[in-house]
Amino acid sequence: MLFENRIEGPVHGVEMWTTWQPTSALRLSGGVTAFRKHLRLEPGSTDPVGINNPQLANDPGHQWMLRTSFNVRPAHDADFLIRHVGALPNPAVPGYVTGDVRYAWRLGPELELALKALDIFEGHSEFGGTTTRSRFERSVLFQVIWAR
Repeated sequence: MLFENRIEGPVHGVEMWTTWQPTSALRLSGGVTAFRKHLRLEPGSTDPVGINNPQLANDPGHQWMLRTSFNVRPAHDADFLIRHVGALPNPAVPGYVTGDVRYAWRLGPELELALKALDIFEGHSEFGGTTTRSRFERSVLFQVIWAR
């Protein structure tokens, strides 16, 4: 038997991002995306799952992000990020809000040390069914970047 997807439909959305640098040491960034899909089967479709196929119907309807970055002093940077991702419909995964913090120290033009705290509000899942889903928990990382 031959299966043909033959799913069609419009997708409408908006994506907006901005950055504002009120001082040479401070930068604020933010953005939002939102979209809706209105999918339907074309006549003659033999797709057994149809428009509820998890590969087609599992996107968050919206997400947003706010970030502030500033130079604490020469060669020292701090970043704070908060983001929200809406729920996924199929399989159902709850939406979440989380944040990240980073403090970096540039020891020279080729070497940077950074301490990062990720997902500081709570752990969250991003995709997958209830029994197979991965969780991202709070974590702290020490990072060394050497670039030549």
